[in-house]
Amino acid sequence: MSKLPCKVIEDLCPLYVDDVCSDESKNIIEEHILECENCKAKLYAMRQNLSINPPIIKENITEKKLFKKVKRIWIISMVIVLIFSSFLFIFLSGHTPELFQEGNPLPYTKSFIQLIGFKDYVNITTVGESTNGQIRFLTRKDDHKDFFNYIEKEYQMKYRSQMGAGYIFENDTSSMVLVSETYMKFYTIFKVGTVH
Repeated sequence: MSKLPCKVIEDLCPLYVDDVCSDESKNIIEEHILECENCKAKLYAMRQNLSINPPIIKENITEKKLFKKVKRIWIISMVIVLIFSSFLFIFLSGHTPELFQEGNPLPYTKSFIQLIGFKDYVNITTVGESTNGQIRFLTRKDDHKDFFNYIEKEYQMKYRSQMGAGYIFENDTSSMVLVSETYMKFYTIFKVGTVH
């Protein structure tokens, strides 16, 4: 086989270093560098260069990926905060007077969840609260049947009639009025008065 010029070997060396040339090309390069010290030195330099540079490149790629990931997480977080803030603003702007009509709305949160999930009415009278002897219940708006059944059994009275926001329960010896008020458009608060 005739000896190839050094210029051709230099062109093949990057393929040899990256291990992407054919077996025939590998053999030609290996035979050439046995005889040519100049090409051998250039091949050695390429291998040294390759072993130094890739980690730097990998570090740069890793840093870029990390920066992109952090940037993406930051953008997603901001979008979530913006959406949540928008919903909160819309909710509070339409319900602020109703939301605070009974004072602090946070104690009602558990009751809302119970009504959504598995209960038809919830006692919302809190211990130590000044209620003037009234017991308060929260129900879904227009869903009072089970609550009225509870009142009839608990106080041994029958529902008789409604007068405005008052629901009258009576038995042979006494009567009681439940006063209702709408709470946040979807719920009704019933205040159980004293039995007369």
